Formats: sequence, structure tokens, C-alpha cells
Amino acid sequence: MMYASLTALFGAVVGLVIGSFLNVVIHRLPLMLDALHDGGKCDLTLATPASHCPSCRHRLPPLHNIPVLSWLFLRGRCAFCDVKISARYPLVEVLSAAAAVAVCLTYGMDTARGIAGLVLVWTLICLAFIDIRTQCLPDELTLGLLWVGLLVNAFGGFAAPADAIIGAGAGYLSLRLIHAGFKLLTGREGIGFGDMKLLAALGAFFGWQALPPIVLIATLFGLTVSVGMVVARKIDRRAEIPFGPHLALGGFAYLLIPAARLYS
Repeated sequence: MMYASLTALFGAVVGLVIGSFLNVVIHRLPLMLDALHDGGKCDLTLATPASHCPSCRHRLPPLHNIPVLSWLFLRGRCAFCDVKISARYPLVEVLSAAAAVAVCLTYGMDTARGIAGLVLVWTLICLAFIDIRTQCLPDELTLGLLWVGLLVNAFGGFAAPADAIIGAGAGYLSLRLIHAGFKLLTGREGIGFGDMKLLAALGAFFGWQALPPIVLIATLFGLTVSVGMVVARKIDRRAEIPFGPHLALGGFAYLLIPAARLYS
């Protein structure tokens, strides 16, 4: 009981701190990539400049950077220009902490699988929120996650090395075929290339056996959300909805929920 309590506390504290950094990545990485894609020089990095209000550019003091608590204390507004601060910031921090607690309690906080699981869930959170904001899944994260998955499984991680290699290839090719078929039938783009790379990364982490349950969970959740938003008239039924967050949920469920692995 004491070990479990300490593990949960460790996961929560570290998760909140990492969640604060994930917010930086979610906000800055797309801006950095856009600047580089346009051929311009990018002075923005994940480390510099120091944290500041995107609206008034005022540098934030340390007390304004405390995960979750600062947002609550400031009532969701910048202390210098009174512009509303997105609720995404505390949400990402809470999700990061909750995911860290779940992974640490499931796999331990001092095991290779536990550390790999933390890298996976934190990267999935980043990818999900970036995809929601920009409808883009950066190669810097998806391909990096793929190589981490293969490396982890080379040393006895979540799947046999051969299964991980096949999983990476099958994950990409399966969605590539769906993409080609959808475009042939409708003339429109369906699944994005970022989604293909993300499923390849999940296949590299868990092996080819994990692909059906991950895709099933992602599809069911995606349909539920899409239908709900259309019924609520939040979106048009022909609107493009990012699939990355649903794949991320499928990967998270497969990592932590035993029932998700019953048929894999």
C-alpha cells in the first residue's frame, strides 16, 4: 500500500511537471515547423524564449507557471492583459498526471516498460492536441515514437522484435490502403499520412496483434464523437475530423486496459 501510494504521488507530481512542458510543445512545435516549411528562419525553440503570454508577450513569473494551480488562481486569465487563457493548459497537465499515475501503477515507475509507457502516453497526448489544433501529426513525434517502440522491443519490451517490425509495417500499410480506396471511391482525402505513421508507431510498440483492437477502439470512439457533434450541430457531416486523437486513445487503452488485449 505504501509503495502504491508513493508510486501514485511520484507519477502525479512528475506528470504535472511534464504536462506543463507538453503545453509548450503543443503550442510551439507547429509554429516552428510552419516557419521552417515556409523557408524562413525560426527563432522560436522549445526552450526559448521563456514562458510568456501569447497575447501581450509579457514574461510569466515562476508563480504563474505552477501546473493547474496557477490557472485556477488567475481564474483562467492573464494577470497582465486579462486575456482568457485556454482551458487546454490545465487539461493537458491533468491528463499528463493521470496518465503517469496509471502507467506507474500498472508497470512500475522504475521499470523499462514503465518508462517506455510514460514516453508513449505523453507523446500521444501531444499528438492528440496538436492534431485537434492543426489537423497535423508532426513526423518529429510520430516517427520518433516509431523508433522508440522498435528500440524498446529490441530489449524485451511489449512485443517480440519481429512482431514489432511487422506491426510497424502493417500499421502504415493498412491505413495507406484505406486511404487509397477512399480516394478512389470518393475523390477526396480520407485518412491522413500522419495517421498512418501514428498507427505504425503503435504497431512498433505493441506488435501487429495490437492493431485490430486499437483501430476498433479508435473507430468506435471516433464514430461516437462525430455522430454526437453532427447531431448537436457543432459540425457539418462532411467536415474533416482529426483521427489522431482517436488512435491515441486506442493506444492508451491497449497499454492500460487488459480487456483491450483479450482479442489480440
